[in-house]
Amino acid sequence: MKKVYDTSYNADKLLEARVSLIKFKEDNAFITYCPALDLSGYGNTQAESDQSFELALEEFFRFTLEKKTLMTELERLGWKKKENDVHSSFNQPDFHSLLVHNDYLNSIFSEKEFNKVNRNIHMPSIASC
Repeated sequence: MKKVYDTSYNADKLLEARVSLIKFKEDNAFITYCPALDLSGYGNTQAESDQSFELALEEFFRFTLEKKTLMTELERLGWKKKENDVHSSFNQPDFHSLLVHNDYLNSIFSEKEFNKVNRNIHMPSIASC
């Protein structure tokens, strides 16, 4: 599995998280949206959209690590800290909860044709940040 951001940030303490990606077309653009992180990528093709999402994901981790706000941001997005976990890892919000609380996701599901795929990503351990 590809690491999606600069691994100079605590590369030995990466955690794996499985997230859902929603892929759809809006106007003439392809969109890749991750509701659990509220991040999107876009492009003229699906491949460009996926690549744009990877860049957004990389920038999200780089910025929140640099500002020391990753834990706060994950909590704001509904991620729950795993109890008794020495790595301070998180569980992403369940998909039903995202549908209920995320108006953008709800509009995608009610108004667009889309594909939902699950994918593993690497993210830093909060304890190592």
